[in-house]
Amino acid sequence: EPAGGEARKSALKTGTTVSVLCSGETLPDLMRDLLDRSTDQTQEECETAYFLSVLKTLVPDEARILSALSDGAAHPLIHVVASGSLFGASTRQVVENVSNIGKVAGVQWASETPTYVTRLRNLGLVETGPQEPALLVKYQILETDSVITTALEQIKTLGKQKATIVRQSLKISRLGQALWDACRPV
Repeated sequence: EPAGGEARKSALKTGTTVSVLCSGETLPDLMRDLLDRSTDQTQEECETAYFLSVLKTLVPDEARILSALSDGAAHPLIHVVASGSLFGASTRQVVENVSNIGKVAGVQWASETPTYVTRLRNLGLVETGPQEPALLVKYQILETDSVITTALEQIKTLGKQKATIVRQSLKISRLGQALWDACRPV
């Protein structure tokens, strides 16, 4: 860590102004710059700035998932919920955002598809909907995934709780489609 790194971290925690960039800009400088720029931006410039910030947070596998969803088709999405009286909790999600979209998209770290879907949901780029009857076979196949079967077995082993599989659909959101349309590689 560079000299003074601990001091910077400590100062950040206490709210003291610290240098955050090589150029010596401080956090208040950055905020002032953002506020100044916001008064002069067009809507197009605002969209571009937002899309740029989102793209910088994505990892390549997430970009592949967004690309695979860009046709607007729905994909199966499954959560496993435990309900009952264990430790006084009425309902808790044991596994969430399990989908075949990672395989469809050809992601390299397929076991992290639920994490990718969670991040894309948090960014507002994908959305969930109700179960799609046309995806019945795909739901059934997905329910045999080891992540799902392991979660079901863990709930069963603990006893006193009931395992429920919640089926939903996964689609690109309006914001995700706007990002894709603006950034689609040619």
